[in-house]
Amino acid sequence: MILKEGQIERALDRPDPQVRLYLFYGPDEAGSAAQFERLARAMGPEAERIDIDAATLKSNPGRLAEEAASMGLFGEIRFVRVTASGDECAASIAELLEVPAAGNPVAILTGALRATAQSVKLVAASPLAIGHASYAPEGGKADALAAAIGRELGLRVDPEVAQRLIAGMGPDRLLLRRELEKLALYLDAAPDRPQTLDMAALDAVGADAGEADMNRLFAAVLDGRTDAVAGELQRLEEEGASMVMVLRQFGVHLVRLAGFRSQVDGGDSIERVTDTKAIFWKEKPAIQRQLRGWTSDRIATAIARTAAAQRAIMRADPIEAGAAAELLTIARAAGKRR
Repeated sequence: MILKEGQIERALDRPDPQVRLYLFYGPDEAGSAAQFERLARAMGPEAERIDIDAATLKSNPGRLAEEAASMGLFGEIRFVRVTASGDECAASIAELLEVPAAGNPVAILTGALRATAQSVKLVAASPLAIGHASYAPEGGKADALAAAIGRELGLRVDPEVAQRLIAGMGPDRLLLRRELEKLALYLDAAPDRPQTLDMAALDAVGADAGEADMNRLFAAVLDGRTDAVAGELQRLEEEGASMVMVLRQFGVHLVRLAGFRSQVDGGDSIERVTDTKAIFWKEKPAIQRQLRGWTSDRIATAIARTAAAQRAIMRADPIEAGAAAELLTIARAAGKRR
């Protein structure tokens, strides 16, 4: 069965033991990943995760049903995650839904699929499977997303704060949750002791060293300062930062920059465009410099490269090296135009 927003959250928070398969698909890959994380949290911290790539299933479709039926050495809870890019797991899904029993739930994360895709049709027709298509929310729905995630963490998010978070990160559920988790920790918030998240708290946490390091990296990349990029990447790696998440947030930064650049192209001055609460005051000089040095076409190219790199490195080995290499490539290209 295919579930809509609202239905899927309830299904993931209390997984039905009869459900063998969860299919997360749609153009909002970050949304699908966030839904999987929600399911993983519901499985519990002791659950063992088994990862299988789609290429393995393409050559051996029965492997998925075998893993779903396998038992842990000590009887521990297990679940299977499959990362795909399209409809290539359909044969494996068919076998999984046909076997008499399957003890471990399976989650498949893939990209955009049509309603006529074989995987979607199999899931829609089976009471043993759940599917959900993720689409990036826009406008008021995006602000509501920030507020909804905040409520889960015990935060009452002011509307102005929700707008600034979306302006800075876009409607990326993973990035929003990471940021809101940091804010909840700062405010000592939890569902049983909710706290209000206002602009003062956002400014206090937004000014910490971790975010400043991230902004310094993005500024170095877009300024074309490759030596500085290498230094910032090394610093973030030593601090244990995920390069995949860094690249994802860089993509959000580019989308945000494109929005500002379109206002400049429409006739507004850079100073007027950057005179907004959506830009933290310490960021303003770097944003203004980037708007002077990057045209809309160049920003669009960088966005496309970053999005393609995100998809590619999730199937690369090592993933972290691929993310760092793409940031350095963009920095070199920017340096040539200085």
